Amino acid sequence: MKDSWGEAQTLLNIGLLFQQMQRCDVALAAFLLAYTIFEDIQSPYRDKVQRQIGVLHEELGEPQFAQLRAQVEPEALFILEQGLLEAAKDVSRNY
Repeated sequence: MKDSWGEAQTLLNIGLLFQQMQRCDVALAAFLLAYTIFEDIQSPYRDKVQRQIGVLHEELGEPQFAQLRAQVEPEALFILEQGLLEAAKDVSRNY
C-alpha cells in the first residue's frame, strides 16, 4: 500500500533541508513534487508547501524564481535525485 501522505511529507522535509543548504533548485523540485502529491490526495498540507514555494520566490525575486521554476518544473524528479546523490557523496566524504 502506497503512503502518499508520508511520501509528500518526506519530500517537503527534503525541500526544507535543501533550502537551508542554499540549494534552491533541489528545494524547489522537492516542493513541487510534494505539492503535486498533497494536491492529489486533497491534503491541506499543500498550502504549507505553497507557502514554502512562496518563501523561495521572495528570497530569489521574481525574475530569478521564474527562471528557476521554468528549469526545474519539467525535470523535478531528476533534479531531486541528483541533489540527493550529491548530498550522499558529500556525507560519505566526511566519514
